[in-house]
Amino acid sequence: MRKQKKMMLMVMAALALTACGASEEPKQEMAQSESTQKQSTEEKSSSAGESKTDEKVKLVLMHYAAEETKRSGIDAWVQSVTEQYPDIEIEVQAVTPWAQFASSLQTKIAAGDAPDIFMGKPSQFIQLAEAGQVLDLTGQKCLDNLSEVDKAMVSVGEKVYGVPVDRSIAGVFYNKDMFDEYQLKAPTTLSEFNEIIRTFEEQGVVPFVRAYKDNIYPRVDFDSSFGSMVAKEDEKFYEKIQNGEKKFSDYPMFKLQADIYAARLSAKRDDDLGTDASRANQLFASGKYPMCITGSWAIGDIRKNNPDGNFGFFTTPWSDQEEENTLPIGVDTAFMVSAQTKHPDEVMKFMEHLTSAEGVRQWYENAKVPTIIPVETTDLDPIFVDMNAIIESGKVVSKDSYPYFSGEYKSKFESDLQLFAATPEIGAEGLISMLDKDFSGISK
Repeated sequence: MRKQKKMMLMVMAALALTACGASEEPKQEMAQSESTQKQSTEEKSSSAGESKTDEKVKLVLMHYAAEETKRSGIDAWVQSVTEQYPDIEIEVQAVTPWAQFASSLQTKIAAGDAPDIFMGKPSQFIQLAEAGQVLDLTGQKCLDNLSEVDKAMVSVGEKVYGVPVDRSIAGVFYNKDMFDEYQLKAPTTLSEFNEIIRTFEEQGVVPFVRAYKDNIYPRVDFDSSFGSMVAKEDEKFYEKIQNGEKKFSDYPMFKLQADIYAARLSAKRDDDLGTDASRANQLFASGKYPMCITGSWAIGDIRKNNPDGNFGFFTTPWSDQEEENTLPIGVDTAFMVSAQTKHPDEVMKFMEHLTSAEGVRQWYENAKVPTIIPVETTDLDPIFVDMNAIIESGKVVSKDSYPYFSGEYKSKFESDLQLFAATPEIGAEGLISMLDKDFSGISK
């Protein structure tokens, strides 16, 4: 009992520190209880002509995907693997939102009942990896199709602990037809971006639809350009703030970004704080708004609402020096293996499928997101085309190269940015003062 209690405390501490960490991009938060899906069993006939039910190896896969498109991608994987390996049965447990997923996972690990496979990135679970609760995948066949850079993004130290399947890319989604109507083109500098915003305002058009009812989206908006600043100025920004070594007021770059964000918020707006991510995707897809600052995880839902919409993507500018406006990219969805699994061979068959040509195509066709391993297709979404052009240009920075806020610090940062979005008149100084005070309160 003492050993189990000790394990529970260790896991709770680890997840409290890492909940929704560095490179995790927002998922649409849905209060939803745990649900399961099981693959049907098959009967085989014996050599004597008598049928019997073979004993199957049961694997449990746990995830926090809120998007229907990603859930359908997981279902496609499960169907393919169980058809190829009839002796494997996979139970899928969907647990959202993230906080509920983290709580459920910590309970299961502490009780010795961890899922065999679970969604997440090593950057979110560093303490669990270091505690030996996550399986080291270094050298496994499932990593053969990944580049060294891709593997580095899911590593802790010199060991690989995850299989990444798609990228997290946040920036400005825009309606190309609306831009053409007003003779506008995608900007490359902050001044050009501000001029586009003013043009729409002058025409009586609200420039952005925002999903600010979900408190992660003010942070997505803010970080879509601030991540570029962090990579340029100080990759330890979040770490230094969280451990109390520095304050927000110590960083001129943070005030610069806060000023830029406040100016953007001062433009003509609709009901940002009453709109959630699902509704924002619908409204953008409908053609009512010319721009939406969101991430690659939203593409599937946008396309579900308007498969033929003429949409594009550009980097959120923060500088008038074009070369400084880099695009922060990282891993969005990844899967890890519990060190508690009793069926490592069967688990590896599933993990290998994720990086196979068939598995990559299934994820692309269902989840509608930019895959880590390029998918071979002649029908690439125009949004992906724009994203890939930026990546190929080299004007990108890795979000996974620096640790993000974790636990209560991340939650407070998001809630304070949401409050700032509601009251931008307090200005950058007001935001900085609020953040310094609130973060100081957490550390006490």
